[in-house]
Amino acid sequence: MRNNSSNKDLIVPEFKELIVYSPIIFLLYLYLFQPPIIISKYYYIGFEFIFFLVYVIFINKKLVSSFVNRFPKESFLLLCIVFYSLIRELFANEIVYFDRFSSWAFQSFLFGFVIIDWLNQHNRNKNEKTNLFSLFYWTAFVASLLSFFLFTSSTFDSYYTSSVVVEDFEAYAHYEKRHRLYGIAENLSFTFSYVLGFFAGYTILVIKNNYLLIIPFVLFLLGVILNARIGFFAVLIFLIYQLIISKDYRSFSSFFMIFLLLIVSYLTFFDGYLTLFLTNKDWVVEFFYEISDMLLGTNYLQTNETTIATLMGRFIIWPETFSQWIFGSGKSLFFDSKTNTDVGYILQLNYGGLILITLIFSLLVVMIYRLKFYLRLKHWFFFVFLCSVLILNFKGFLFAATPGGRLFFLLYIFFINQRIVSKSEIDKR
Repeated sequence: MRNNSSNKDLIVPEFKELIVYSPIIFLLYLYLFQPPIIISKYYYIGFEFIFFLVYVIFINKKLVSSFVNRFPKESFLLLCIVFYSLIRELFANEIVYFDRFSSWAFQSFLFGFVIIDWLNQHNRNKNEKTNLFSLFYWTAFVASLLSFFLFTSSTFDSYYTSSVVVEDFEAYAHYEKRHRLYGIAENLSFTFSYVLGFFAGYTILVIKNNYLLIIPFVLFLLGVILNARIGFFAVLIFLIYQLIISKDYRSFSSFFMIFLLLIVSYLTFFDGYLTLFLTNKDWVVEFFYEISDMLLGTNYLQTNETTIATLMGRFIIWPETFSQWIFGSGKSLFFDSKTNTDVGYILQLNYGGLILITLIFSLLVVMIYRLKFYLRLKHWFFFVFLCSVLILNFKGFLFAATPGGRLFFLLYIFFINQRIVSKSEIDKR
């Protein structure tokens, strides 16, 4: 792991970390992607809760107080969100979103802080400078590699799909070959793809420091193509940041030339595999057509029934009564056959009313303000976090125990904690 001299938070991952830290990467994989090899995802949360208790009792008794002291407003608002959803469901007599909010708050923030604290202690004891972000980069690389193997090996794919219980696989049971959902992880059709797109985009920022990183980039991009198109949004966000905010044209030109060379080489020497990877090209191309039709006024798709149009149209469902506007209905529209919606903000508004929406946006405002204070406006994570959270909770329900829900809020804790610790060390000197 090397620091880019222009930005000490722009870490350049090194391939040797993939081998040296493979046991840690394996554990991070189980945490981040929670592959459905276990009957229920709640087993993961149970194991993590036991580890959390052991860590707090025997290793760092001040961990919870340290977290609250460093993140006081976030802690308060998280408690408000969790307890409000609990109270809301006591009146509804059924669990709707309390489990989502509570598991997200625990895994992303509290257990995330355990991971950060453990790695800091590991670095102090071993006199190392292992960076958590770099480890997550290689964790996502392993996930993309597994997606590639599943797609190219029907034997491996058949064995995996027959060994796990994933409802989404059943929808493709009658297909000769499904065009998506290749990965050993949960939430393949949503945040899994976005996480891979996030690291693909990050690779563009650092590729000028190590041209071999084009290999992870290609695999990340394949992972997006093989799972969910929303991952392309993450790549576009990084491109916008690089060209408009950081204006790092050298990195972009380096990336573009290497990627172009790779495509030419592939078409020259491996043309026989081209049709294999483009079996779902229409599905992928439609994504860019949708973006063009919406932003540029083109009419490539020649239809109004696009994903974006659906999200902006019939998926926008407002509460019906004053009481529902304020307190919500305590129900999930996601499972309603008549008024179904995927939009996270609409789901949360109808479930918990303006009270819940206010709490969620208050938390986001606090986090964005602190990122601005500690990282400044031109920092890459400030821009990517802001755009990603807004997009992901529009496309689906972000505040849940999913790969995206865990990663982005843990990285928030990571960067803010890093700044607080650095400032504290400077003050001691």
